[in-house]
Amino acid sequence: MDGGHFRSILFVGCGFQLLGVFTTSAISQYWQLILAQGIVQGIGNGLLFTPCIALVSTYFTERRAFALSLAACGAPIGGIVFPIISRQLSPSIGYPWTIRVMGFVMVFNTLVIFALARPRQFKRSKGPLVDPRAFKEPTYALFAIGIFFTLWGVYIAYFYTTTFGKEVMHISESGSLTLLMILNAVGIPGRVVPAYLADAYFGTFNTLLPFVGGAGIMLFAWTGVHSRAAFYVFVILYGICANAVQTLFPSTLSQLTPDLSKVASRVGMVFTVGSVACLTGPPIAGVLIDLGDGDYLYAQVFGGSAVFLGFLFLGLARRFQYRQQRKEHREPQQA
Repeated sequence: MDGGHFRSILFVGCGFQLLGVFTTSAISQYWQLILAQGIVQGIGNGLLFTPCIALVSTYFTERRAFALSLAACGAPIGGIVFPIISRQLSPSIGYPWTIRVMGFVMVFNTLVIFALARPRQFKRSKGPLVDPRAFKEPTYALFAIGIFFTLWGVYIAYFYTTTFGKEVMHISESGSLTLLMILNAVGIPGRVVPAYLADAYFGTFNTLLPFVGGAGIMLFAWTGVHSRAAFYVFVILYGICANAVQTLFPSTLSQLTPDLSKVASRVGMVFTVGSVACLTGPPIAGVLIDLGDGDYLYAQVFGGSAVFLGFLFLGLARRFQYRQQRKEHREPQQA
């Protein structure tokens, strides 16, 4: 995007995404599912998400977090709509056509993106896709490390909420799907309200930190969930904290880059670091569940510990940012 190729990336990303979902409707073997959903659609999602988030951030210097939160609300809305489509259509039209209906919904969304997404015009330079100098900045480097550990643990509950509900809480398949929709539904206020508070009162970094800490606390609190009522409370509170983290960290990251022409590159680098965490965290949790003979304790402790480690590094990043801001504030006064 920084090099002026936003539309090309958008086209390729949408192509991969739609190819992945429509080929999923025709699969018959597990390896085909991994190829279609895990690789093809995963590439498409990655090519779409980061440039679009970076694009929104270039249009706003004020209320940036709130603007990004509105854009990011597409994720929880999709997390509600697609499970409903699956539950309502699968019994009547079958799995293949249910997936195709989801694909047609995505086609419509793709057309909307192509119609509305327009990159701002900056003076472009043919620089590298990766800016290694960014990692020499203590705030940026510590932030990247903090986001890695945070995302390493924060998605574990998303992956294992339904299985925990069925295996431990003995909730029905339909009830477990409802829990997943609740986890996504609370993401709408969980994204919008913290972002508004960040812009209006506290700043994005100062707002991000308590929600990261809250997510870590809730993952540890998950170890004490032994009733359905407690599980529903956990899902709601964790959903608020986790969704706030997901919407606040991109807006915080974009504010670490005052040069708007480099936003996409620097955002993309941290998202790449975070993608490794998202890729490895839930499988590690799955292995820990197997080692515990179906007990989720090891996975819950791993998730909570990872998020708290992320909280520590993010706190250090905020400390360095504060020192840098004070230094920049004193220099004009001394001059």
